[in-house]
Amino acid sequence: MLNQSVILTIKNEKGFSLIEAMIGLFIFVVVVTLYSTIAHYWMFATHEVNTFSYEEYVLFVNHLQAEFRESDTYWVDENEEKLFIIRPLDNQIVHYEKYKNTVRRQVRGMGHEVFLQRVIDFRVVETAYGIKVEVAHNNITWQKNLIHPATELTSSDLIKEGEDE
Repeated sequence: MLNQSVILTIKNEKGFSLIEAMIGLFIFVVVVTLYSTIAHYWMFATHEVNTFSYEEYVLFVNHLQAEFRESDTYWVDENEEKLFIIRPLDNQIVHYEKYKNTVRRQVRGMGHEVFLQRVIDFRVVETAYGIKVEVAHNNITWQKNLIHPATELTSSDLIKEGEDE
């Protein structure tokens, strides 16, 4: 009985049909076409690894702005190289500073959280309504004014804010 079922199974095996072969060929053509398009894009869309991009700066400023606006107290050191922020959740002191060629964030003076790389200069200037962050790389300097919610602004301050950017 077992011998007959094995023979019937062998006899019931079918080969590739024309439809299966066409589907396989179609899939192969799609994969080759997509691969060649993606390879072409990768060859011409790559950028230098050691560049400083504006997108990195925007992400840094967005994170700094969120943390800055949540804080109640902040101050800048006398050399305008460090920004100190007190986190309201746990009253820990967070500071941002230039360390070698990076801008890093530390909590309680510990840790090494890198936010920007390949930075030549990092300055934080305290203004009447918040801070001005300046980041330089090669011959490009980006500046951003961050307004602290605890400060009051007049309409003339807002006009000056719009002219700085």
